[in-house]
Amino acid sequence: AVRRDSDRIAVEHHKTDRGTLWVADDLKKLKAELGNALVVLDPKNAAAVLSALDKAKIKYLPMSMDEIAAAHSMFIEHVNAGLVPHRDQAEVTKSLEFATTRPIGRAGETWEQSDPTKPITMAQAVTWALWGVLKSEASPPRKPAEVRGYA
Repeated sequence: AVRRDSDRIAVEHHKTDRGTLWVADDLKKLKAELGNALVVLDPKNAAAVLSALDKAKIKYLPMSMDEIAAAHSMFIEHVNAGLVPHRDQAEVTKSLEFATTRPIGRAGETWEQSDPTKPITMAQAVTWALWGVLKSEASPPRKPAEVRGYA
């Protein structure tokens, strides 16, 4: 996801492949290409790739259940307002068509498969990517820690 203007955040699916062994290398290349883009993930559902990301020294922002629910709510609100442009990607459209919702966290919902044979990972990915943009904009930039020496 990327901020397009003061209102719109564009989303796009990058890649899908078999298994997960390719993910860390691909993310490392993509982060270099995009200027160290923020990676957000659901640590419960990304357990298969966490050690590979750590080994490759790829920083990521793990989402809590409440954040996943908030991301879903924000995504629905932004899409309904026409603020999420995306190029035509049949795999993303299908993933959103296959998705239904389920309760999660304290007071929200997240995507759920309507049929276990039909993946919704792309719906989750674009939802969390949009949240990542909003989260990074809401967090003030960190100042370098002040270091003091005492004698």
